[in-house]
Amino acid sequence: LRYGTVPIVHRVGGLIDTVTDATPATLAAKTTTGVVFDRADATSLVDAVTRTMDLRERPRTWAQLIATAMHQDNGWRHSAKEYLALYRSALT
Repeated sequence: LRYGTVPIVHRVGGLIDTVTDATPATLAAKTTTGVVFDRADATSLVDAVTRTMDLRERPRTWAQLIATAMHQDNGWRHSAKEYLALYRSALT
């Protein structure tokens, strides 16, 4: 994300915490950071690639997606703060 490469990912593990799927709602909210597919099969992957190619044909949308993705804070400082807040809430 940091380098402006739009990810196409399967909805699994940590990726779902990092990549926000390009849906009409997330595109309108300007929170999209990539394209996510649910089923681990060839058809779903091809559909995701097709959706990505369609987005690429919309220059303003594509530029917004890249800008949003590049400004995500996925570093350990951010994650560490979230873990610390979680651990503190478990103590109370």
